Amino acid sequence: MTGPCDRRDFLKRGMMLASAMWLGVPPLLRAEEEDTDRLRGHLDFLPPGLKIMYRSEWAKVAPDRARMHVADDFARITVHHVGAFTSQRIAREEIIADLQGIQAGHITRRYGDIAYHFAVDYAGRVWEARPLAFEGSHVASANGENLGICLLGNFELQKPSAEQLVSLQQLVSGLREYYSIDTDDVYGHCDLGPSACPGKNLYP
Repeated sequence: MTGPCDRRDFLKRGMMLASAMWLGVPPLLRAEEEDTDRLRGHLDFLPPGLKIMYRSEWAKVAPDRARMHVADDFARITVHHVGAFTSQRIAREEIIADLQGIQAGHITRRYGDIAYHFAVDYAGRVWEARPLAFEGSHVASANGENLGICLLGNFELQKPSAEQLVSLQQLVSGLREYYSIDTDDVYGHCDLGPSACPGKNLYP
């Protein structure tokens, strides 16, 4: 039976392979080159009740890899809201448009790609955003080993849906268990910098 340390070692190897593929460096294990979903996602460890939407289902723009840093490991989690708009949208096509717009804005701001590793929509679906092979760009001067989760909406002005909260709890729990992250290392953006994010109606 595979133990936690073995799983973490497997993830690190997978992230190294994913990074090699994204950066144009030939990976060592050529037999795994075709399994891009596994190499780029590694999401099988998340709780089975989560509805995962993979990056390949929405992302159409290639990231600027020169502006992204390869992730070594993750030791904390930071929760955000989009903040720029309220949202109770649940249609898949609308969420895809929102994510593509967020990604475009972040690339324009020279983040290299969408800033967060995951996004959670109003229906509670969890969208794979920036691949786990790379550090995020979601907290100034605090992105190292920091997983970024963003809920779609502005939670200064609205409340998160019950479905969002359930998915957020399950997602954080799954990431904490997999990466051995302590509860004290789960933050809101406002804990790490001057920001109202993730909003007064989500932060509690």
